[in-house]
Amino acid sequence: MPIQDPAPVSSPLLIFVLGVPCSGKRTLCTTLSTHYSLEHFFLGADLRELISPNPTSPAALIKPSLSAEELIKFRENVTANTLAPLHLTPKYVKERLFGVGATSGDVRILVDGFPRDAARWHVFKDMLKELWVPNKDAFLVALEVDRETART
Repeated sequence: MPIQDPAPVSSPLLIFVLGVPCSGKRTLCTTLSTHYSLEHFFLGADLRELISPNPTSPAALIKPSLSAEELIKFRENVTANTLAPLHLTPKYVKERLFGVGATSGDVRILVDGFPRDAARWHVFKDMLKELWVPNKDAFLVALEVDRETART
């Protein structure tokens, strides 16, 4: 009997959703996740959960992989509503998307609010080069809403 090749592993599906605060990112992601069986990863909520005294999954799974200094830095930045250092947020996102127990074919995620700038995108891609390379299964949805309209 001939040996069969294993079934090909499907590529992760990553959809990055960007826009100013209150531009509708969460509403769009909630709708898409419901209709297309996608996980909605809301970075802001995850980071607030991470710095809480008793984080729940998935932040609870990621917290042990971070140093005390990294956790302090996240706490300072989340509390001040500022961006974490260039390498830190991409590291968290990598762990969140491809951490414990994740296989690339299982990853079907809407990434809400990341990356905030091109520098973080490049650090993120470099961190993931062994796990994922942007291809036809990676999308960017940019909600173009001016800040004044978003606030109303």
